[in-house]
Amino acid sequence: MKKVKNEYISLYAVTFILSVIPALFYTAPAFEDGLGTMGTAAYLTGHDWSAFLAADGYYYKYGQALWYILPFALIDNAVIRYKVMLAVNSMLTSLIPLIVYRISCKYIRMEQKRAYLTALIVGWMPSILLYNKYTWAETNLMVLPWVILLLQCKLCFDRECCTFRKCFYSALLALAAVYTFMSHQRGLVVVLAATITTFILWRLRKNCISMTAYLAGLTAGLFSDRMLCAWQKAQVYAGAVMEHNTLADFLKPELYHKLLSWQGVLTLIKTGFGWLYHSVCSTFGLAFIGIVFMVLLVVRVFRRRTLDCAVEIVALQGILSFLGAFALGLLFFFESMYHYFDGTEVVRCDHLLFGRYLESTLPILLYMGLIYLINYQQGKMIQWLSAAVHAGLVGFTAVFLLPRMQGVDCYVHSLAALNLFMDTSGITKTQEIIPNYSLALFAFGIFSLVIGVLIGIARRRNIRAAFLVIALVFLWIYIWNCYSVIGRIDGAQATVYAQYYLSW
Repeated sequence: MKKVKNEYISLYAVTFILSVIPALFYTAPAFEDGLGTMGTAAYLTGHDWSAFLAADGYYYKYGQALWYILPFALIDNAVIRYKVMLAVNSMLTSLIPLIVYRISCKYIRMEQKRAYLTALIVGWMPSILLYNKYTWAETNLMVLPWVILLLQCKLCFDRECCTFRKCFYSALLALAAVYTFMSHQRGLVVVLAATITTFILWRLRKNCISMTAYLAGLTAGLFSDRMLCAWQKAQVYAGAVMEHNTLADFLKPELYHKLLSWQGVLTLIKTGFGWLYHSVCSTFGLAFIGIVFMVLLVVRVFRRRTLDCAVEIVALQGILSFLGAFALGLLFFFESMYHYFDGTEVVRCDHLLFGRYLESTLPILLYMGLIYLINYQQGKMIQWLSAAVHAGLVGFTAVFLLPRMQGVDCYVHSLAALNLFMDTSGITKTQEIIPNYSLALFAFGIFSLVIGVLIGIARRRNIRAAFLVIALVFLWIYIWNCYSVIGRIDGAQATVYAQYYLSW
């Protein structure tokens, strides 16, 4: 027991230290998401940003801001306050490897040393470590899916759950799902995925979950969110009609006319392949292995109409979350991509390979890919399929997407997991033109493919060597971004959002 406790402590300490040290050198939010997400915390502590936020036109929900109320209330110095908020982010995301370790050891029955290494790899994903360097909602969106998975496993496989505990944890599960929606509107995907998975668990595991308590928690949470959003829009945004980041964007009829056209279908296909390129290359093919593994497990669940192990819960929740985030993201960015490809609005080329809307689901895909590497060392078919898809995506992207991206501006932090070879020496703002953008993205695709092959070779001989390769490359990407991207932009303080924040 003492050894297990020490492993939890070391997991948290190592991940937190790795995450928080760069955060101590940053001073202000560099773009609209970082400032807008803080808006509610600022308002509640006497900083009225309503005029600026309303004029900017972007809407950000309040869930993540709840963690920032205390720093705003206690710290007057804007720079120190920002560092503390980033430290809070690091505290939250450092819980991810602990939850992964708990699920792996207790519910999936993975050997402790391998569970420890798996937890470290997942917790050190560049997207997790880099996205917590901004004060936006990504921190909650990264952490809460793991909380949901832990609660689902606990309800299904903890024998000591009495009726009261079952009701309590069922309601808590619903509230954790709703809290993602309170943090960002795309958290709606997590709510739907969690509800569908919970219903399936309730049916297949003989009422292990109290659906009454779950639905009560879900209803109460969604009703509270509706009331709080109305208050937030009236007060924090001064009643202004938001132009961006609202669910109303999906209700425009012209959107669906374009969507069903031939040009619209081609836009979806090209953008979809670009986003898959990001998902596969940023994980060296492991995300695709995870997807295939999850699909096979889900098919097995429905064929047998039984759910016998925790890894099947991870597969259900994970595949629903990924597909939902993928569909929502493609729909949300469809119109801008449509105009990008027809040449009428050629801006933000990073949207062609955009990863942000999928990043909160990729750690689960990576986790499932790692489980496959550990438990199916003789299986080669999925690994060869992954390598073929990986190579195909690199080829498709090189021919159809990367030539369209050269010389076009981008948000330099959007492709954080892919930008290892980009020339960022001259950047001062988040929206810049990277001179070697297309070549750098192609180079990373080839690099990722090589790393994926090396992982496949190493895992047949020594699984720890494969894990070491992944960890070292993840750390390289993380450290490089902290200095060359986040550090350079933060040091310049050239964006209107940084200047506005520092003025308070």
